[in-house]
Amino acid sequence: AVAGCPEGRDASLGILAIKRAGLPQSRGSATGPASPPLAQKTARMALEPMTYEMPFNMRIEGGLYPESKVELEGLILEQSERFYIELANGQHKKAKALKLEVCFEDYPYVTIVSRNCFKDKVQIERSPLKPGGRFKIEIQVTRNSYKIIANGQFLAEFPHCFPPKDAIFLEMDGGVILEKLSLPAVR
Repeated sequence: AVAGCPEGRDASLGILAIKRAGLPQSRGSATGPASPPLAQKTARMALEPMTYEMPFNMRIEGGLYPESKVELEGLILEQSERFYIELANGQHKKAKALKLEVCFEDYPYVTIVSRNCFKDKVQIERSPLKPGGRFKIEIQVTRNSYKIIANGQFLAEFPHCFPPKDAIFLEMDGGVILEKLSLPAVR
């Protein structure tokens, strides 16, 4: 579970919020990140340990909502053939709100596959994502869709399969090193 520090509270209470939210407090957990230094006092909560272990799984307390976003930053490994980001309504392969699979087999063309209820496939000729490069991926939640932004460039948009509030799990795996994660605050 992820909870932001309430506005007007001291930022040092962030560790308490993380403990209360049930996040692992030590490195090496298979279910989440190492303990961050202090949660930031913002409307969003950014967790910034050294790196997150793959595969990465985390519960999104309260789910997503229109005008919220998920931000992921890190490094794509030089030998990476693919990686994925998944939003789901359950941790063990339940219904997928969105599964983005970024495939580099045909680089410099990059294929983005959405494996939600619509199974869309988008091929991007000049993608900002490349093996050996850094990434910042934003999944912006709108009233009707998920917009995917990578390194400041709009990549694709996919319609919702079910209400964003039901997207309560985030999973990521593949040839990447995840260094920073930012989730919306609980409403």
